[in-house]
Order: sequence, then C-alpha cells, then structure tokens
Amino acid sequence: MMNTIRHKDVSQRKQIHKLAQAGFRLTVIALLSLSVSSVAIAHGGEDHGDAAAPIQMSSSRIAVSAQSENFDIVVEYSGLEPGKKVSLDIYLSDYETNAPIPGATIQVSVSGIENVSATATSEKDPGLYSVALTFPKVGTYDLLFDITSPDKSDIIELKGIKVGTDEVPVSKSKKQYAWLIIVVGFGAALTAALFLLKWRRKSMRRVVKTASTILLLLGLSHGDSGGVTAATGAPGYMSKGSQFLLGVRTVLAKTQTVSKQITALGRVVAPPTSQVQVYAPQSGQLVATNDVPYPNQGDWVKKGQPIAVLQVLDQFVIRAPISGIVSAIHAVPGEQVDPSHELFTIYDYTKVWVEANLFEDDLIHLEPKPPASLSIDIYPGKSFPIRFVNFDNIVDPNTRTLKAIYEVSNPKMILRPGMVVNVNIESQRRLDARVVPINAIMDWEGQKVIFVHEAPEIFEMRPIKILGYYGDLVAVEGPLVDGDRVVTTGAYELLNIPHKVAEGWSK
Repeated sequence: MMNTIRHKDVSQRKQIHKLAQAGFRLTVIALLSLSVSSVAIAHGGEDHGDAAAPIQMSSSRIAVSAQSENFDIVVEYSGLEPGKKVSLDIYLSDYETNAPIPGATIQVSVSGIENVSATATSEKDPGLYSVALTFPKVGTYDLLFDITSPDKSDIIELKGIKVGTDEVPVSKSKKQYAWLIIVVGFGAALTAALFLLKWRRKSMRRVVKTASTILLLLGLSHGDSGGVTAATGAPGYMSKGSQFLLGVRTVLAKTQTVSKQITALGRVVAPPTSQVQVYAPQSGQLVATNDVPYPNQGDWVKKGQPIAVLQVLDQFVIRAPISGIVSAIHAVPGEQVDPSHELFTIYDYTKVWVEANLFEDDLIHLEPKPPASLSIDIYPGKSFPIRFVNFDNIVDPNTRTLKAIYEVSNPKMILRPGMVVNVNIESQRRLDARVVPINAIMDWEGQKVIFVHEAPEIFEMRPIKILGYYGDLVAVEGPLVDGDRVVTTGAYELLNIPHKVAEGWSK
C-alpha cells in the first residue's frame, strides 16, 4: 500500500514538474519574441513633395528624413525639451549614389522662427554631422537645411520635429510590445497556477493544455514583428547609419543604345602553349640535391627554375620550360630514366581559351573581330578580360556551328579546362534598352530582382526580366523607369531585410 502511495506521489511530482517546464518554456518564448522586433518604417518629406510624420525607432530614438534632387538627409534625435539646448544627429548622402558626403557646410534654421539657427559640425565618420538647437516651446517644428558640399548645394525642408510632446506615432512593433507583456505575464501566472493545482484531475489537464496552446500561438503570431512585416509585403527598411556601414551604393537606371548580343554556349579549353611535358634530355639517374629541391605536385614553378638533377657523367640540371603548376610527377629521385621517360607535367592556366559555338545564321550579324563578355553561373557578377583570337576554319556538320575562339585572362586560375560558360557576343544590330549594372541583379526565390532606393531609408524589391548582357551592363524589362535609384553595392545585404515585390508584374 505504501509503495502504491509513493508511486502516485512520484508520478504527480513528475507531472507537475513537466507542466512547470512547459510554462517556463512558454514564458521564455514570449520573452524572446518580445526582444525580436523590427524598427517601425516610415520616411520624412522632401522639398518637392509632402512630408511624412517622424517615426519611432525605439523607445527613445526618432528619425525624420527628406530628400532633394541632390541629397538624402536623415535626422535622428531623442528627448527634445523646450527651452533646453538639444542635439540632433544628421546623416547626409548623395542622392544619386547614396555615398556619404564629407566636408559639407550645413546651416540649420527653424521655419517661421527668427534667431533659432546653428551650423552643424562634422563628426569623424564621413557623412555624419550634429547640430545643437534650442526650441522655445512645446510643438511641432519644421527645419530648413542650407547645404553646401564641395560640388553642389541645395536647401531642404524637413518637417515634423516634435518637441516636448508624446504624440509620436506608436509603431506596430510598439503595440506588439504591449501584447507580449500580457503574454509574458499570463505565461508566468500559468506556471504558478500549475503548481497550486497539483495536477490531480485529467479534465483540468486538458483545460490547461488547451490554454497553453492558444497562448503560445497568440504569442508567436504577435511577437515576431519581422516575420509579419515580410509576410504582409512592407517595404524594406535600413537605417542610413547601416547603409553607410555596409557601403550601400546606387546608380540611376537609364535607357541607352546597346549592341544586341548573341549568347553562345562556350567551353573552357587549354591554350596550345599552356601545358608542357618535361622529359629527360638523356639517359641517367635522377638524384636529390640540397641546391635543387625536387618539386611536389601542385607546386608553382617559374620558367627557368631548376626542378631536377640528372646524374650522367656529371650532374645535369633540368629547368622548368614555362611558369606554371606541377600537375603530375612521373619519376622520383633515384630512378633511372631515358629521353622517352616523362618526368613532369606543368600547366599554366593564367590565360585560357573559350570556344563559343555559333550558328551559321548568327555569323552574318557579327563584326570581323566581335567583342564579347563572359557570364558564369557559379561566379555571378564577376567579369573576366576577354580578347577575340579567331574563328575556327571548319563548320561542324552535325551541329552546323562554327567555333569563335577567345582568350580570357585568368590570373587566379579559377577557370579550368572543361568548364561551361556563357559567351555574350556583340552583334552589329542595335537596340534601345533600359540598363542597370550587372552587380545590381540578385536571385530571390527563383527570380531575378533588383532593389530600388525609394526613400532615404526605404528600399523596394522589384522583379525584372533580363533581355541581354552588354559588358558590365544588363538590359532589363520590368517595373523600372529612368531615374530610379538602383542598388549596386550592398544589394546582397538587402536580401536579408523585410521587403516586398512590386505588384502587377510577372516574368
């Protein structure tokens, strides 16, 4: 009887312990969800349009932005009180390139109020400035920035600086904070209640388990603001400070006349002089010496470098006929060799050939020495210097193609014979197309996309269709107009922020 009672007590304690652990895990999950929240997204006005309200970056940090045809400007501040001198941080970048602008003179004044102005001072980081102002009373102020940089100048109005008021719009993430506080509190209360109930009745177990499940689902659905933002298609937000740190740069999309290209499948081959076999000049024995170290497979040797010693009547030094990598060793010191015995194979692939297969009807559109570029799937965005060598003399009777031979500079020898590449050959046909740099094209969920810099801290992902490659430029079709600021450097980092794809477009 005692054993039965003890067994029941142990079983109940284990059940209570498990339930307590479940409640604890729930509380931890809610706390983690509370810590993972995104910055509220909005942007300020510009001197050519309407201004938006400031955004709440965190519990105490606010950012307002504006732009003109010359500059992007972002102002960050916190705790502005009337009658006290307060500091504002200013981020200044070039509108077209998004590069930070150092060495600018920025005169800041308050619209409609005389004698409230100051000159911003530059910080040690390029593009970062600060200014101290005293606002006379509680209210919302508009600031005027008279900016003179080394090569351009402009006046920008920035609206919505709130002083001494708590009327800053509460972001979605802040509302989620309040909800998650309830989640955390309820999770903790549930944990305590489970101990008090002592876990005796099966009906109560089902009730509590159901409540736990509902609470968990609610906590997760309201807690991960980043996931909700991405799922609902919010524009991508990245602070100007992060843009400076990551080196995010842009160019203006434009329409220009380009040569229509023929994309041909090419194969990397070794040039005739890129690989040699080293033979013994006469019969003798290979010997090891301190002055001539015997090379290992994979060693790089220079043309004329001693690589082996042959003992005949006297010692005969064998030298490398070309610079390159020792790819194979066919004899070792101590071995007797003769002139028919291959000793080494050395190759130099710092320059390779690419043979592109062209159809007969393509040839009539090509120049005598057609320029071309390479695009390689495993090295997206990488360029290789390429030079036309010649056309092959024979048309393949099976495929009806003719080989165009190009020499490609390959100093790091990442192109190896046998690799397949795309050869984009310029034709004499011309077309007008909207072009962007090749490094602006990103892959996202099976489609080609670009990022457009919509506002100082806002980026939009847009799908595009590639019409052709033209050196470092790509002709594209899609929701893009001339003058759109297309991200080049830093586009890869933007793949990791919440974003949306422009609607009304399909590949």
